Amino acid sequence: VIAFGQARPGGPDLSAGTPVAYYAYLGVSANFCEHGIFVSRSTNGLLWEQPVTPPQAPPKGLFTPVYWDSAENCNVFNDKPWLAVDRSGGPHNGRVYVTWSRFTFASHRYTSSPILMAYSDDNAETWSAPIEINGFSPTLCATHISRRVVRRRDEVEESGECNESQFSNVVVAPDGTVYIAFLNQQLHGSADGLRNQYLVTKVNPDTLAVSGPYQAATLVDGRNDFPVNSLNQATLCNSNFRFNSGGNIALDPSDPTGHTLFLVFADNRNGSSFPFPSRVTQAPPDSFSCAAGTTTDTDVFVVKSVDGGATWAGPAAGPAPLRVNQDTMGNGKDQWFPFVSIGADGRVDVMFYDRRNDFSNRLAGVYLARSSDHGVTWTETRVSSSYSNMNYAFEDGLFMGDYNGMATAPGGASYLFWTDARNGTPGIRQSDVFMGVVLP
Repeated sequence: VIAFGQARPGGPDLSAGTPVAYYAYLGVSANFCEHGIFVSRSTNGLLWEQPVTPPQAPPKGLFTPVYWDSAENCNVFNDKPWLAVDRSGGPHNGRVYVTWSRFTFASHRYTSSPILMAYSDDNAETWSAPIEINGFSPTLCATHISRRVVRRRDEVEESGECNESQFSNVVVAPDGTVYIAFLNQQLHGSADGLRNQYLVTKVNPDTLAVSGPYQAATLVDGRNDFPVNSLNQATLCNSNFRFNSGGNIALDPSDPTGHTLFLVFADNRNGSSFPFPSRVTQAPPDSFSCAAGTTTDTDVFVVKSVDGGATWAGPAAGPAPLRVNQDTMGNGKDQWFPFVSIGADGRVDVMFYDRRNDFSNRLAGVYLARSSDHGVTWTETRVSSSYSNMNYAFEDGLFMGDYNGMATAPGGASYLFWTDARNGTPGIRQSDVFMGVVLP
């Protein structure tokens, strides 16, 4: 994840106000459980300063929000980082925020995954201690898969703690308020197949007090809503890669109050049910078909908040999420991995993978949907020049990545980034990164 801002005063290497870019990523040891979330910094996009782990840079390293040095202990894994920079012009202008999920295990069993956040006031060189920001709600987070088996002496798990969460992303409002959106599976638990809900919390930048969570949407993405691949991971019909319903949250810069937010996701509410474990076939090679008479039909949806994340609804009349992709409803074609970005004039852009043009629902292109009326109506453009069979992606088609990305330039052009497998074959599985530009 890349974000841009201006350097804060007091750093040894940067003058205050210097334009600077930050890149957050996960680093993992090839052989052991040592890992960390790191941030690199650049003032020109060509040269990037690299992190230094402790003990080489005591006590916490440089450019290192979190580091796990217990190479023989795999009970903790910090994953899925996201990054944002305060550009408010206020007292915290230039502060860098990173969020991530801390997955914890005991005896190889998942126990929790709280959303953590750390911040840096010296241009990403050193970082605050992480704080948990997923919030507390006995109503929204009433169920728990399991209690923590291993806990610190001073750590007590409360029944409403929303700590089975992942896929966080973070934005900073014009007043410096920090908004975090994430998937959470604690609304109903196993009764609905561990379906997710999208929750949003807010962090006060002065006090670091957490407000929320607020429910943005409930999703149809549980264990009985998708077929699974050979690793029992959710996938799509005619596919073998792992699927997730996550999207992202974005602020509308055309709202001077900074209170308008959009959030996108994908789920299978318009497709078939798949009692777990309904596996896609593994033979013949690369077909990965579902049982006769069933199909996934994932669609992309958007919800909107005009009160700083407290309440959410579809951009059109009514509370339901609004379907973004404009192909025929119920056609058995999948759209997934959405990403939303909003221009200075309030135009809302959403990118996603799309299979509408393949009768077999296997070959995917990348589409861009645009709305000039704040998300009520949409027009679409196919951006990718080729279609891609994701079964020819990395790791024998089991992994094609978990995200897309997009940015809207000040002049209104949309810059889209994605991975696909157009260069892969049945014999040589290959994933590549592509970029597309769509003018205003």
